[in-house]
This record gives sequence, C-alpha cells and structure tokens, in this order.
Amino acid sequence: MEEVNCNLCEGKDTELLFYGKDWVFPTNEEFNIVRYKKCGLVFLNPRPEKDEILKYYPDEYYGKGKKKLNEPYPFLKPKRVKMTKKYIKCGKILDIGSQRGEFLLKMMEAGFEPYGVEMSEYACNYAKTLGLKNVIHGDIEEIKLESKFFNVVILWHVLEHIYDPQKLL
Repeated sequence: MEEVNCNLCEGKDTELLFYGKDWVFPTNEEFNIVRYKKCGLVFLNPRPEKDEILKYYPDEYYGKGKKKLNEPYPFLKPKRVKMTKKYIKCGKILDIGSQRGEFLLKMMEAGFEPYGVEMSEYACNYAKTLGLKNVIHGDIEEIKLESKFFNVVILWHVLEHIYDPQKLL
C-alpha cells in the first residue's frame, strides 16, 4: 500500500470518512476513504500500488467459472445504452474498463463502432469471443491512443481506480 498526496490539489491533509472491506473477495484488509481538506476530493488512501492492484481482481471477479459476471448493480446495465444514446447516436465508442465486453456488444448492436481497454487478460479474451475485435488488454494510463479518434469515452466504475485521474481526463 502507498500513501498519496491529492491528485487534484497535491494536499496531504485528510480526514477519514469511512473504511471498508472488499465485499466481492473478502480479506482482512481495510481500505480508508478519505477527503482532502484543501479541495474536498474523496479518495482511497493508502491505496494498493500499481504492481499489486490485479490481486484484487482475479479472473473469478470477471465471471471465470460462472455463466455471467456477478455485478453489484445489474439493474444499471439495460440503462447504459439508453443513457449513452441520449447524448450521441452513433460513432466510435471507447469503454475504459470494458470487462467482458457485454456493454460494447450492446453498443455495437446499437450501431456504434466499439473499442475497449481492459486490465484483465481473461475478460479481454472473453470479449473477443463475442466478436469484439478492438479490445486491448492493458492499463489505460500506459496505452497510447489516437487523439480525437473517439466520439464518446465511457468509464463505468473505473475513474476511482485510476492512479492519475487528472492526467487521464
């Protein structure tokens, strides 16, 4: 685990809001959710270092050994396509943290050209079995993408996992 300064204001002074445990793959570890006093940004601190983050997301997290991914908010999935199409009707869509590609598949069926980036090699390979050819296995913070190539970029439950969200955005 590493202590970090605020990504927004570079402040160090925080207040603990609450702590929690991993509810998907329980361990004895507790995670502190803090608010930086200078700017109000809420963040995990300390946080797992980049080289250890994948241990919190094993292949089973992405549904390996199961028919479907066990998502915490399955009721949101049907609304995602509708919410996206409210703002843009078609074009190239990039889903950062595309998981197994189900959302991208729905977007492709809705007329979009789908692209994804996913940290899990298992999930990335699964997406390709669905016919999604443009899903890249890797870390979005390290992948070089063409500027102004995409019409829409989606991050469902991802921004809170980014090590330098200001740079990514």
